[in-house]
Amino acid sequence: MLLDDDEWRLLDRLRAGELGPPAVVVEDDLTRTLVCPITMGGMPGHTLVITRRHAETVFDLTVEEAQALGAAVAAAARAVRDVFRPAGLLVQQHNGIAAYQTVPHVHVHVVPKVPGPYPGPAPPVPVPPDERARLAGELRRRWAPGGSGLLGP
Repeated sequence: MLLDDDEWRLLDRLRAGELGPPAVVVEDDLTRTLVCPITMGGMPGHTLVITRRHAETVFDLTVEEAQALGAAVAAAARAVRDVFRPAGLLVQQHNGIAAYQTVPHVHVHVVPKVPGPYPGPAPPVPVPPDERARLAGELRRRWAPGGSGLLGP
């Protein structure tokens, strides 16, 4: 799914700090997990896991970054599952325009889903900064000590 002009502006505004600070769940030396400024799964909790160093695609990651990204995605998926109890969970990552990559920085979407098609018929819904901060706090409380988030199945 390609972002339309309004969605691009939304991401640009987030990067510029116009939508408030990012709602960081956890971060370490290599990755940052945050609540997305839009929700696309039909329910709250859409989370992004990004690398701290700029890398456009997974092909540009170091081995250490790739390992950290994978561990952070698994931790985020468990936290999102435990906090929001979705019917399903979508983990999505794109590499290159042909694969629908619209933001030139490697990132992984962890999207709690209600039943139905993805993306749904409704456009993505902006999430206000105060709500993103609240959701990040809920996810952070479920994260395991030390930031791994790996509390088990």
